[in-house]
Amino acid sequence: MKNTLHKVYFILFFIGCFQVNAQTINYKKEASKENSNFFEIVKKTRKQFS
Repeated sequence: MKNTLHKVYFILFFIGCFQVNAQTINYKKEASKENSNFFEIVKKTRKQFS
């Protein structure tokens, strides 16, 4: 039972690490583009979090 519980915790931790890395937003790259608009960048960022 204890060994199975450790495996479940490890799998959840492993999946959680990928979820955190998947939420990176490159707003600095968006801001450096020509004709960039603050409100459009905010809109894209909020859309990614939804």
